[in-house]
Amino acid sequence: MPSHNFSIPQKNNILGYNKIFEKIIKQALKNRADLLSAKKREQAAEILFEASKNNLLPQVDLKLNAGYEGLSENGNYADTFSALQDNVAGIDCSALLNYEIPVPNNTAKGILSQKKAAYNQSVISKKEIERQIRSNVITALSDLNNAKLSLVKSKKAVLFYKKAVKNEENKLIMGISTIFDLISIEDKLINSALKVISSELKLNKALVYLRFETGSLILNKQNYDSIGIEELTTIPFVN
Repeated sequence: MPSHNFSIPQKNNILGYNKIFEKIIKQALKNRADLLSAKKREQAAEILFEASKNNLLPQVDLKLNAGYEGLSENGNYADTFSALQDNVAGIDCSALLNYEIPVPNNTAKGILSQKKAAYNQSVISKKEIERQIRSNVITALSDLNNAKLSLVKSKKAVLFYKKAVKNEENKLIMGISTIFDLISIEDKLINSALKVISSELKLNKALVYLRFETGSLILNKQNYDSIGIEELTTIPFVN
């Protein structure tokens, strides 16, 4: 729990979450590292799948060569490079075209089927992570709303029992109540105060859970990860 006074998120931020949850989900899908990793795996699997298709296609290779030759026979080291200009027959060139017709290749077909299955699996895995993120974010928002309502009701109960204790003290002074009645009301006040603390804890947990599910709990600032008081006490992406 934060050491400073815990602030309750505004009603329109939580009770009206149906108006903003699509924005929060969109940001969660953008921030979640596990989904980004799944997208990278899908891209890699797609590349390998497309590459495996080439093994079943015809192959055409074209090779071109060009150059010239000269001849110089001399034992003098000074004439080492004279072959570049002496007895040069002229420029020569060649071209080689190689065409390979594909033949039944069970190995290539097996690799293609394997890569296709891996690609399909990566697509399904990515979609499943997206589905889980959407579901978990909606659940986290609902939990946050319930925790907020519980805290508001608990604080109202504390105010009510404070007034009840005051009234019971006055009745005791006037002789129309007993000490046992006063103790009973005070016990209810204490229990309601404890419930406020419990509700604040639930609200704080709900906020942290929502931050976790949206990938906004740990922020990277100046090349290091950090968690500030804002990440523990505010709803992400509502501003």
